[in-house]
Amino acid sequence: MSRFSCWLGVALGGVLAISLSQPALACACGCGVFDVGTTSMFPTAAGGMAYLGYDYQNQNQDWAGSSKAPAVDNADKRITTSFVTAGVQYMFNRDWGVNVEVPVWNRTLLTDNNWPAPPEALQHYDEVGIGDVRIKAIYTGLSADMSTGLTLGVKLPTGNTSFFGDADSEIGAGATDVLPGFFQRGHFTSNLAWFVNGQADVPVVSKQAYRPGAEADLAVGVHTNGWDFGKFGLVTPEFQLVGAWRAADSGWQASPSDSGYRRLIASPGVEWDIDRTMVNFNVDLPVVVNTTGYQLVAFPLVKLTVGYMF
Repeated sequence: MSRFSCWLGVALGGVLAISLSQPALACACGCGVFDVGTTSMFPTAAGGMAYLGYDYQNQNQDWAGSSKAPAVDNADKRITTSFVTAGVQYMFNRDWGVNVEVPVWNRTLLTDNNWPAPPEALQHYDEVGIGDVRIKAIYTGLSADMSTGLTLGVKLPTGNTSFFGDADSEIGAGATDVLPGFFQRGHFTSNLAWFVNGQADVPVVSKQAYRPGAEADLAVGVHTNGWDFGKFGLVTPEFQLVGAWRAADSGWQASPSDSGYRRLIASPGVEWDIDRTMVNFNVDLPVVVNTTGYQLVAFPLVKLTVGYMF
């Protein structure tokens, strides 16, 4: 079995969470979860891994329900975000471990400050800063081979919530969330493995003015043992389907009629393992997108993760 099967969870996910901020503007912003993957590694022994992840999304397609929507109906025209996440996971023994992630966002918002009246007054807004930090405990004592895992974490309100003025497009959500999750891995054959990974994100403490909707994500995937190129390392293809659901936001700064979504994403990818270093690349391709009201969505999403095992 390759090192890929031990740490496959690093590359899971890439799910976009989308929401709407101001009822008068009908603008959909936000980013999402990428949570199913980057916080859910699959360890098979004690030890650790430090990793750096890069995610990119370009929200430039107006969407309503299950189809495209006219751009003229939305004040926001484009939201591009680069996410750089520094993380470490360490298994103290075969039963218990911990994962910590510190994300840094670089977000650009292009919006029409004169909307809905003509003429357009397009304005760029840029922000770089630390997002909401995640800390998670991992328990793998349910099975002798650590193939079954339970996770429980917290997302802290460390990100800025006052730059753009739109609650759903800010770097920080302004809420403290509980993050329960699980993973399970196994084999169809000696050369074909499967995995399931799920996580919920439930806000428990939030501002009265804005409470982000709860969300849940589930990834189901397969991978082979890969191709061994000797000193050039091991190359392993993977494929997963990621389902995501998010409830509507609430609070007087939210727009319940234009937030929340249902989404199914196909995510092909490849991993390269050489010595203690892992490089994983995924492209997330939306298959089914159903939004509540008008929102901006991204097609596709890309993810790159580099990790070092110690």
